Amino acid sequence: MDILLKSIRKEARFEIQGHTDSLGPRAYNMRLSVKRGEAVKGFLVTECGIKEERLTVRGYGEDRPAASNKIEEGRKRNRRVEVKIRWNHFAPFGVYKKRIKKKEVIMEETS
Repeated sequence: MDILLKSIRKEARFEIQGHTDSLGPRAYNMRLSVKRGEAVKGFLVTECGIKEERLTVRGYGEDRPAASNKIEEGRKRNRRVEVKIRWNHFAPFGVYKKRIKKKEVIMEETS
């Protein structure tokens, strides 16, 4: 997270998107995805000092899978939170995905 936060200007706004796999009831997954997003929001506010009004949380449940839910590896990839960053009010959100390998954090920018 530190790598990402160091590269962000003060005016950036964030959309925090929570996701789940498809196991369990749809309504439960929707609530869980919001809770995941809220947890990241709380971290950004309390630990990183980002103002709450610059953060928006959206829960997508199982509606936007990153991988197939038919296999465990795919379900693991679908249990995630994505943080989209908008540098100003008019620019579209960009997506930064965080992958963790051992103790190394790898940031990827996608459009």
